[in-house]
Amino acid sequence: MESLTKASMKVCPFVKSRSTQALRQMSEALTLSKHARACPFVGAAMAAREYSQSSKPAAASSAPAGSSSRIPAGYSFSGSDLVSNTMEIVDRSSQEKAFDYDGFLGNEITKKRTDKSYRYFNNINRLAEEFPKAHLGSEGERVTVWCANDYLGMGTNEKTIQAMKTTLDKYGAGAGGTRNIAGHNRHAIALEAELSTLHKHEAALVFSSCFVANDAVLSLLGQKMKDLVIFSDELNHASMIQGIRNSRARKEVFKHNNLKDLEERLAKYPRNTPKLIAFESVYSMCGSIAPIEEICDLADKYGALTFLDEVHAVGMYGPHGAGVAEHLNFEEHLQSGLNRIRPDSVMNRIDMVTGTLGKAYGVVGGYVTGKQSMIDWIRSFAPGFIFTTSLPPAVMAGASASIRHQRSTLMDRIAQQKNTRYVKNNLGNIGIPVIPNPSHIVPVLVGNAADAKKASDLLLNKHNIYVQAINFPTVPIGQERLRITPTPGHGPEIANELIGAVDSVFNELNLKRVPAWEREGGLCGVGESNSQPVKHIWTDEQLSLQDRDLNPNVVNPVIAPNAVSSGNLNGFTAEQPKPFDDVLDDEAILPFLPKTLVGLDTQLFTFTDAYISILSPLARGLFQLINDLCEPAILYRRLHGSVEKLRGNNPSPIKAAFMQVLGSKLTSYASDVSSIFHKNPRSLLHVYHELQDVIIELRTLAHLHQQMEVLDGFQFLEETFKLASFGDFLVRLLASVVYDELKKPYFQYMEHWILRGELVDSCNEFFVSFDASADHINDIVKFHRERLPLFMDFSEEDCNNIFQIGKTLIFLDKFCKELEWLSAYVKHYSAYIFNENLGLISLDRTSLKTLFQVQFGELINYLNSMAYHKYDLFEHLSNLKRIMLIGSSDFVELINERGLQMFNEPASSLTSGKLAGLLSSAIDNSSIRMLPQRFQLRIDARILDLSHGSIGWDVFTLEYKLMDPPLELLLNDKNRKLPILDKAFADAFAYQTSPSFPKIKRVSLAKLNVVEHTIDELTAMHLKYLKGIYDCKLINENYKGKISREPLIDQIFSFMEILFAFIKSSEEFSSSVVSYVNLLDLSTSVDTNAGIAFEGDLEHLHVRLADLMKVMYNDLFKNSFEPRLDIFTKDLRADLDLKDLSKMV
Repeated sequence: MESLTKASMKVCPFVKSRSTQALRQMSEALTLSKHARACPFVGAAMAAREYSQSSKPAAASSAPAGSSSRIPAGYSFSGSDLVSNTMEIVDRSSQEKAFDYDGFLGNEITKKRTDKSYRYFNNINRLAEEFPKAHLGSEGERVTVWCANDYLGMGTNEKTIQAMKTTLDKYGAGAGGTRNIAGHNRHAIALEAELSTLHKHEAALVFSSCFVANDAVLSLLGQKMKDLVIFSDELNHASMIQGIRNSRARKEVFKHNNLKDLEERLAKYPRNTPKLIAFESVYSMCGSIAPIEEICDLADKYGALTFLDEVHAVGMYGPHGAGVAEHLNFEEHLQSGLNRIRPDSVMNRIDMVTGTLGKAYGVVGGYVTGKQSMIDWIRSFAPGFIFTTSLPPAVMAGASASIRHQRSTLMDRIAQQKNTRYVKNNLGNIGIPVIPNPSHIVPVLVGNAADAKKASDLLLNKHNIYVQAINFPTVPIGQERLRITPTPGHGPEIANELIGAVDSVFNELNLKRVPAWEREGGLCGVGESNSQPVKHIWTDEQLSLQDRDLNPNVVNPVIAPNAVSSGNLNGFTAEQPKPFDDVLDDEAILPFLPKTLVGLDTQLFTFTDAYISILSPLARGLFQLINDLCEPAILYRRLHGSVEKLRGNNPSPIKAAFMQVLGSKLTSYASDVSSIFHKNPRSLLHVYHELQDVIIELRTLAHLHQQMEVLDGFQFLEETFKLASFGDFLVRLLASVVYDELKKPYFQYMEHWILRGELVDSCNEFFVSFDASADHINDIVKFHRERLPLFMDFSEEDCNNIFQIGKTLIFLDKFCKELEWLSAYVKHYSAYIFNENLGLISLDRTSLKTLFQVQFGELINYLNSMAYHKYDLFEHLSNLKRIMLIGSSDFVELINERGLQMFNEPASSLTSGKLAGLLSSAIDNSSIRMLPQRFQLRIDARILDLSHGSIGWDVFTLEYKLMDPPLELLLNDKNRKLPILDKAFADAFAYQTSPSFPKIKRVSLAKLNVVEHTIDELTAMHLKYLKGIYDCKLINENYKGKISREPLIDQIFSFMEILFAFIKSSEEFSSSVVSYVNLLDLSTSVDTNAGIAFEGDLEHLHVRLADLMKVMYNDLFKNSFEPRLDIFTKDLRADLDLKDLSKMV
């Protein structure tokens, strides 16, 4: 405060002109504040302070706003008072530092520069008259643009430019404001009509860009639609990601174009949870195309909306340029032109399509199309639309002209596709790594940001070709690329220039070509061993079309505007009457209502689809009442028509039960209407009051009918159960009645299943289904967790017991032929269910659970008794181990020893007689002879198809036959490579025999002393054990070493070949050494002349020994064995499971 006072004494002319004593006197006399208020500086501060505090009301002043009457006349100040002296207003004594904003920003930019992802913008000025040419900063520097998103060159199209010029001259350059404030005009109306017609949707809405459209729509859906879950493809554009983030909705990101992953994520949520699948048709950085139709199937199955971004497809796909969704029904749309085709076409199944006007259509802007109700909702609630300036009229006029032109010609799209194929094929011919895709995008894989930038710069600076490098975050790190986009203007001549330039750049920078990527295992589809040939979305037949093949209605059509564009929507079911002199009152209307309310036309009311036309004007005040009375009439007519249409034609028993209830309720409604008018009602209001409860019932029935049409039987049953818990008493009461009828067929499914193993459900409404194409019981009989009737108070354990009951009945009937036991089982439980009770539906939950547990226990007990006692399961498991897994090693050793000569012979020389003799000899002389004869007879030696090899070892195999159907089913699944087990598997059953076990003929709730297993558990344990054998990484052909990229078993075979070659060479070496020694002895023991004769032979043997030593040491050991051993050891060391084994090598 003291420093402030001193400063004021130097600066303030008032303070400087007063002594300290005078100031003190003024302070004591309370006049100092009066003078302070007159000061232009202190007065303003005091006024602000007083404003921020509560004060008493003051009388209004008549002084003008600029009045300075309160400032003394003699008061003045000069510039020097303010400049020559400075006031130290801020207290700078604090040592605390402020946040380093510049440092933060600098560090972020430095990171971008360091990781080579910093973006440099090239000064590219595309020339309208020289497309696809452009000039750089200097107009003399011409380049060819190969990466623009003006895919069809419409930015230079004469029709587009002329439409923009004409509109610009007449309406000016500006938009005027938002759509609500001077920005809505004929151009917006016309453009939205063109877009909705293009996509054959009810309405469209234009945004300033498609980024804004995606963000606005997705964020709005998530914010407004409670509990919405958005399923997003992992490669979706940043605008969609931003919209999903802003929506604050739960999101599920599924793997790119992976339908299995998408369905698994969808299945996690109940069908009544709102869901949205957001994806693109063409993914611009890799060129892949979404499986749109299959995604729509999943959306229908799980009750999801679909949001399709066609930004990189509109204009270029489909006969009229509506995108990939149109292209998938190409022929139908080609023939129909502007007319709509069948409702289940791909384009009709998409709920929302977003697109851009700034790429193939050559201008700027974005849009969304969809149903009228959806677009009107977005128009009314999306801030990104409401508060954004509209597009200028000239832009919208140019967009409309561009759309109309592309709809009426195929030539640009066809030329683009042909040029794209030319570029892709010729780049591929010289090994340039083009990421394979079926679209117009040509992504050239580089693999790191620095090289991608160098390649782009080199193309521009050396070859005058502009191709932009694409790096992180647009693509993942390590997948950087050059993105080439041919247009109709990039013909073969300039394409050859590009191909030569890319080839030169790859050579100069030593960039990896396809063979190099193949050696590394491939990336992004380049050089990957499992990659499939790409199928072009534009077929050769489509590329041969001419404009004359288009429907004539696409050329200069007259398109009516959408009511949504201006908000001119009428929500009433009848047109509001205009005032007339002769109007109808209650007395005139009442005679017509009895027929109208039951859906019949009269002279006054006529029906047209879901509307009622009133042929005469109504008295004022009656319109709303008539509107309310028309509702039950329309509902009755619609529901009655559906009952008649589906009578006897509904394959679903659950839905048929609903239609039966619906017919009964409609009959009751007609009876109620008749009763009301039998009493001669006095007024329309009286009729309405009488019908109020009935109207609620009709609304509820109409809602259920609508659900029935879109849901399967099980989902419809579940939805009805939920409605039976609704808050409104009338709704709950009616839904409960309907639910009680709908569940009857479901319990009939269950009765057939638990009594006879019969599946009478032909509509996939039960949680069990049959796959007729499968050949194993575990594959034939399917258990569907998504269809469990948990809402009926059944637990998952109950449902599993029910499933195993029916499955076991099938097994005992079809495979075990236990017909006598099954007959007694059916008789016993049928008596309980149908004689002692009135079917399963009459039992309470406790009785049902008890029944299922008792049936399950009895069946599984009997199944295990059959498996172990009647079919000797345990003994067979033991035999399988002894014979197939070398449990009896002496048997296998005898096979090898006595069959050695036979198996070294050509495979064609093996005969069944020889094998039978060998097998008999091995059995008689090994521990296998101790087995009972019935088990020995199951052992067989067979010859495989000669395609397996050329010698006996390649085609010989042993087999332990499991001829009994139950054993064959349990132990010989065709999907398994080894029909064998060992003691570890058998021990899992903890099998213990009780004294009474062999005597039991039919189990009657008496438990055996045995750990019991279902069919699924028996086969699963067997499969698990076998899988542990044939999935061993050392012998699994599908497992490849992480270093060598070769199967370990192939490497082991290579070692064996090297060892075999070494043994053969060493045997020859030993033989040669013996010969050499013998000749040496002979040469020294005879006369000189004879010794000279042996010198040639000795020299020959000496050379041969040297060669053999070279082969064994250099060729086999040093050059073959050691390198392979080193790689093999590294493969073992690189795998955690095999690391310890590497120490033994």
